[in-house]
Amino acid sequence: MLGVAHGSRNPAGVETVSQLVDALRRAAPSLEVRAAFIELAEPDVRTALAGIPADRRAVLVPLLMTSGYH
Repeated sequence: MLGVAHGSRNPAGVETVSQLVDALRRAAPSLEVRAAFIELAEPDVRTALAGIPADRRAVLVPLLMTSGYH
């Protein structure tokens, strides 16, 4: 599973996504869970998808939890 968040320049925002993904890993240890970002943080979606072996399938899940502030 690839959790896709918007991304943030604020390290606290990136850490929040990391904590969410870590919690999911603990709740579903048989599931491989990774995070990716649309922009402003790494890894971006393309890079994260490139890291998934070709013989594996990926499910992308949006982690867009709030409305934008801009």
